Amino acid sequence: MKDFSTNTISAVFPAYYSEIKPDIEEISKKIAGARNEKDVAVKNFEGFIKYARLSDKLFDYCQQVIKKKPSLNEYENKLKKQDRKTFLKEIIVKIVIAIIAVALSVSATLYFTRRHTTYPKEKNTSITSSSSKETVGIPKSSRQ
Repeated sequence: MKDFSTNTISAVFPAYYSEIKPDIEEISKKIAGARNEKDVAVKNFEGFIKYARLSDKLFDYCQQVIKKKPSLNEYENKLKKQDRKTFLKEIIVKIVIAIIAVALSVSATLYFTRRHTTYPKEKNTSITSSSSKETVGIPKSSRQ
């Protein structure tokens, strides 16, 4: 069962976590206790029968898990496909957002660069020198 996610096991085999796994853990404790209490000098068939019944129950659980394995594999593959699709969608959205951000940044940079580098139109102001009566700032061809 280590090969499968908890979501897969819960969806395909709901009894596993609620009934089977706790029972397997309890059986394991009982088997360990029976081994510790075992005395080879004393022939105790009742202890052996309890041990055999616990082993049979574990075997039955193993058979149930083996029967569910194809369904578990199928569901796990389905989840992996969904995860890949979700991952690809997230990547595409991030790329689109990055492209839009770059486009906005470039257009804002161009807009503000052009706006601040445009020089204001020259005003036709003429300054007349009092001593020479010469107009300064206006080209000679446009003077009268």
